[in-house]
Amino acid sequence: MPYRKSFSRVLAALLALALLSGCSAAGPAAPAETPAAQTSAAEPSAVPEPEASAAPQLGQRDVHVSTVDELLAAIAPNTTIWLAKGDYDLTAAENYGKTPDGVFYTWEQVGEPEDYGLVIMDAENLILRGEDPAETRILTDPRYVNVLRFIDCEAPGLEALTVGHTEGAYCSGGVLRFDRCDRVTIGNCGLFGCGTVGVQARDCEEINVINSRIYECSSAAVSVSGCRNVLVEGCDIYDHGKRWEGSNARSLFEAVDTDGFVIYNSRLADSDVWYLFDCVRSRNAFFLSNEVSGNLVNLAMFHFEQYPCVVDGCVFDDNESSAWVPAHALGPVGPDGQPLDGEALESMSLHDCDPGMPFPAIALGETAAEIEPGGTVSVSSVDEFLSAIGPDRTILLEGELFDLSEASSYGKTGTEYYRWAECYDGPKLVIENLSGLSIVAPLGDAPAVVISAAPRYADVLSFVNCSDLILEGFTAGHTAEPGTCAGGVLHFDGCHHVQINRCRLFGCGILGIQTADCSDLTLTRTEIYECSQGAGEFYKTDGIVFTDCNIHDVPSPQFRYRACGDIECNGEAVSGGDRFDIGSDGRPEAWAAPDGEN
Repeated sequence: MPYRKSFSRVLAALLALALLSGCSAAGPAAPAETPAAQTSAAEPSAVPEPEASAAPQLGQRDVHVSTVDELLAAIAPNTTIWLAKGDYDLTAAENYGKTPDGVFYTWEQVGEPEDYGLVIMDAENLILRGEDPAETRILTDPRYVNVLRFIDCEAPGLEALTVGHTEGAYCSGGVLRFDRCDRVTIGNCGLFGCGTVGVQARDCEEINVINSRIYECSSAAVSVSGCRNVLVEGCDIYDHGKRWEGSNARSLFEAVDTDGFVIYNSRLADSDVWYLFDCVRSRNAFFLSNEVSGNLVNLAMFHFEQYPCVVDGCVFDDNESSAWVPAHALGPVGPDGQPLDGEALESMSLHDCDPGMPFPAIALGETAAEIEPGGTVSVSSVDEFLSAIGPDRTILLEGELFDLSEASSYGKTGTEYYRWAECYDGPKLVIENLSGLSIVAPLGDAPAVVISAAPRYADVLSFVNCSDLILEGFTAGHTAEPGTCAGGVLHFDGCHHVQINRCRLFGCGILGIQTADCSDLTLTRTEIYECSQGAGEFYKTDGIVFTDCNIHDVPSPQFRYRACGDIECNGEAVSGGDRFDIGSDGRPEAWAAPDGEN
């Protein structure tokens, strides 16, 4: 099973870390006490003498430093940098903001012109190791930068360090960030806010955060996107979202498009968050043997979109939350793959789960209906419609109303070609990664078939990374027209060769159509009406053609476009600005802002 394999791959890292930091691979050290000072240094367990470290890499060199300039000068591949006790303030470096040639780091300007963040690049097997985790601190002052950022680094490591921003005001930069890095190890460290996220990673593989303390961050403790095999073990996670009165963090843990995220044998306490654990389109998530206490959770404890998470061996004590799971969203499952309700979670007892145990496979949703390439499938219910979504086929809508909010899978699992994305007031349908789909209704004097959705913050139909789409002959909009909406009707992102023929797109819905990074979009004999912000908005979209469309009861300008090219309306090129209306004679009319408006 993928999870079992992923955990076996980190065992070697755990054993190496045990030698580096004196921890046992069998279990973490007892959590340290919460510091009284708001940005006090972390105080993980003591570090053994250097001779207890893991066997060095072939060609690995040791460099001992005691100043920030010595630290920067030592950054290089295959190097272990031993940091003596003290504060290493990056903003005090002699070359701050002025990167010399031929080094493996740069200064990234973020926010104010004089604010720079340290970025370490292409440094394989670089390890930063402190003499004492409570008294060895790497700090920076600018609020908009990450304290340390690693890009394209293989096997970077941080051991026995405290990392964060200097004491002061609000931050919009994180503590540690990793981009396209593999085999990352963070052990026996303290990561504190001010800092938005303790550990942030994108497009990385094998991240191990072991026996560390992450505290007082404003957005999240650990946030990953597009990653594989992430392990948080034996960590103390506390006081997030509480730095300023009236504030709260997004989540303690969040994962997007990630495969393998394990939170194991850790303490999660005294934080103010929207969600405890938020997973979006992330497989093989496990929440095992954790102690969860004293947290204020404003929306729900767990939010899982597309795939569930295994929860076992945890204790939940003295937490304040309005719900375990948001309405219509996926909830956690047990080791047997069966859903866990609130009663099961509340009665769960703390015990050690073997992360390598062979958990049964979890049902992840239905498989799209099989249809001969180029074939047609007739549907009369919303469940039949969803099941039929797939490539190289025509879906014939033969019912009168397809209310997406009434689907049996609404907000839960989809198939490989559609998913539910959570919005503020409910899920929206996202159709993705397919080609050759046609959704058509029988043509009459006026489109009689309606596709609708209830959530007012959701687009009715969203398409992502699709091509050769045909939408024809139906009406789409939010239920209970008219009304007030924050979502649109049709949304296309990364889609190409799209035809919208003889459709009606209505408000409630802020815009009839929105696009981003698309090409070759044609609208023919389509009506867009009663949308609150206009008929359409286009971004980085080339080749937009309007033919005989009926646009009415929408504010002017009807259409906005930015970074687009080759826009044509009834045979005439659109020019003269980035906004236009379609006149009563069918010709495009450049829109000029009235005096005093932008």
